[in-house]
Amino acid sequence: GYDPRLLMLGNHTSIKKGGPEDIPLFILEQEGNDLWLALHPKAPVKIPTTCKIARAVFGLVFFTSTVLVMVWSATWDITKQLTLLYFGAFMDAPAYVGLATLFLIGLYSALFRRYMERTKREQRNSEIIAVREDVQHRLEELAATTSGGEGASLNVSWLCQDIAWKRHQMSKTRRKNMVHHVWPHVIREISEDTRIQKLVKTEGGKRMEYWKWIAPVAAQYRNGNGSRMVQFDQ
Repeated sequence: GYDPRLLMLGNHTSIKKGGPEDIPLFILEQEGNDLWLALHPKAPVKIPTTCKIARAVFGLVFFTSTVLVMVWSATWDITKQLTLLYFGAFMDAPAYVGLATLFLIGLYSALFRRYMERTKREQRNSEIIAVREDVQHRLEELAATTSGGEGASLNVSWLCQDIAWKRHQMSKTRRKNMVHHVWPHVIREISEDTRIQKLVKTEGGKRMEYWKWIAPVAAQYRNGNGSRMVQFDQ
């Protein structure tokens, strides 16, 4: 049950005085023996922060869902209309529409192939630069740890395999790609680098190529007194 006097008292004590209008706390409507009770939309009631956050989240989710549904509906309608238009035109002139379709497929394939080739070329060029810098760092660091004798050179074949394994430890395909497609470019660039001496040694009856750093060693490979560093990691 309810006590109408308490409800009216609540309205009386919560009315906001001094404003443009009196704002009660409740809205009361009597219909026969029934009393309808509702909170006034402008009632001076403080809404908890959690309720405000929940309302904001619900509104954001509702708005996002509505936008997604509208976008999906518009996309579906456009796709359906284009499909009907295409098949309608194909039924009217199958030869022309078929040729146009083949032309578009060929054009897309050509553009996609060019894109993939350019991407592979950029990746290969980036790896060529990285491998060449790795070779230079290894030779220069080795030169800083030796007195410039026989031990200051590295076997080219071993160097290639070691770099391939350290760069692509988990991929045999990438190691093969580096050896067959990247390393030849590195050799070509190293052959034009006058800072690196190219040597040929005979080992076990086989001629083996070696590289040796003969230019001044960079400061990063020397200690503060200008002497050689003793740090070398192969």
